[in-house]
Amino acid sequence: MERKPHIGTFHTRSVNKLRILVEASGLGIKTPQTIITRTKKELLSKANEPMITKAIYEGFKPESIGKFISYTEKVGFDDIPDQFYPSLFQEKIEKEADIRIFYLSGFFFSMAIRSQSDEQTKTDFRKYLKESGNRCFPFSLHNELEFKLDALMKKIGLNTGSIDMIMTKDGDFIF
Repeated sequence: MERKPHIGTFHTRSVNKLRILVEASGLGIKTPQTIITRTKKELLSKANEPMITKAIYEGFKPESIGKFISYTEKVGFDDIPDQFYPSLFQEKIEKEADIRIFYLSGFFFSMAIRSQSDEQTKTDFRKYLKESGNRCFPFSLHNELEFKLDALMKKIGLNTGSIDMIMTKDGDFIF
C-alpha cells in the first residue's frame, strides 16, 4: 500500500512531539524552552515563570493530576505538587496570534487566529468560543519559514499535517 499514491500513512498517523521539537530546532525553527520532569524541585531549578503544560503524547489525561490535560494550560509554580506524573512544560510565550498551518505535499494553507483577547482561548485557541468565536483570517508565511517547515515535514516523513505556531508581538514565529 505504501507504494500507491497516498496522503498520510498508517505508520505516520501520530508523531513524537519531542522528536519533532528537536528536529525543528535543528532546522533553525524557533522552539520554546521545554522540560519534562516529574518533580517541582527540578522544574524550579531549570525554568522560569510563566510556564504552560501540555500532553507529551496525544491527549493523555491522568485524572490524578487534575488540570494537566490535553489542552495547553498555563501553570503557576504554586499550583504544582512536589511530585507528579512526568509532564511536559514550556515557557509561556506572549502571542500576537496563533498560526494554524495545513501542509499538503509542499503547499501551505495558513490562517491566523486572534485568540488572545478572551481568557477562555488566550492560552489554547482550541477551547473555542461557541457564541462569539475567534477572529480567523488567511495568513501568508514568509518563504524562509515555509522552506524550513517543508524540510521538517520531509525529514519526519509526513506529506500532510497541521502545524501550530505562535506569532509573537515582535513578529517571530515559534513552533
